[in-house]
Amino acid sequence: MGKLKLGILGNGYLADIIVEAGLKGMLDEYELVGVLGRTREKTELLAKKGGCRACSTIDELLALAPDYVAEAASVQSVKDCGVKILASGASMIVLSIGAFADKEFYGQVKETAAVHGTRVYIASGAVGGFDVLRTISLMGQAEAGIRTKKGPASLKGTPLFEERLMEDTQESHVFHGNAKEAISCGTQEVKDAIDACQSVEEIFDIVSDEWKDFYFLEVSNHIDQEEFSRILKKLYDTVGITTQIYEKTYAFEAERATDEVKQYLYDQGVLNKEAYTK
Repeated sequence: MGKLKLGILGNGYLADIIVEAGLKGMLDEYELVGVLGRTREKTELLAKKGGCRACSTIDELLALAPDYVAEAASVQSVKDCGVKILASGASMIVLSIGAFADKEFYGQVKETAAVHGTRVYIASGAVGGFDVLRTISLMGQAEAGIRTKKGPASLKGTPLFEERLMEDTQESHVFHGNAKEAISCGTQEVKDAIDACQSVEEIFDIVSDEWKDFYFLEVSNHIDQEEFSRILKKLYDTVGITTQIYEKTYAFEAERATDEVKQYLYDQGVLNKEAYTK
C-alpha cells in the first residue's frame, strides 16, 4: 500500500512543525505533496525544505490529489478553503477550530463531509490531555471539563477584564461556559479599536504582550517585508524568547526580514552567522 498524500495549508511556524515532523521520520505513512501559503517566498522556502510543491491557490494544491490537508494557517483560511477541500475528496486536520463557532459554516462543513465521505479531524492543540478528557466524558455519569489559568493582562479588551484583577493577590473566577461561548468573548470596543487602526503594526500594539507571539504567527504571512520586519523587531523587543517564539523561529522568520533587522537580531545574539547571511 502506498503512502497517503498530505497537503499543508499555511506556511508559518505551525506549518514548519509539520514539515519538521516529516523530516524526522514521524510521518512515515505520509508523502508531503504541497504547501499553500499567501506569501510566495515563504511558501517556496517551506516547500523546498519539505521536498514538495509550492502552491499559489487552493485549486493548485487540490490538483495534487491529497488524501489529507493539514490546516496551519488561520480561522479565515478554514472558512475560505474548508468546504472546497472536503468536496474534493480530501479530509482535513484543523488547528484553527474557532472557525466552527460560526454555526452556518459548521453546517456547511458537516453537510459537505457527509456527502463526499470525507472527515474533519480536530487537533487537540494547546489543550493537554484532550483525548483523556474525551474518554472520561463517555464514561457513564462522569463529567469532563477544562480549567485554564491566565494572566489578567491577557484579558484586557474583553468582557472578562476588570481593573481589580491587576492588583488581586488571589485567584478570581472570571468565566464559566462552553468552548463556543469562550470563543465569542470579544467586545465591540476591541473591534472598533482594530477597525480604527491604519496598519498591522497598530493592531500589534493593541494585543497584550502575553498574546503578541500568537498574533505575530497569525499575521506574518499576510504583510509586506517592511511591515513584517518592523513587527518582528518589535516582537523581540517586547516579548523576546517565549514558549511559542524561540531562537529557531526568529532564524526562520528572519529570512524574510530586511538586512537592518537581520543585523539587529544578530547583534542581540538571536541569529547565528549562518542564519544572518541567508
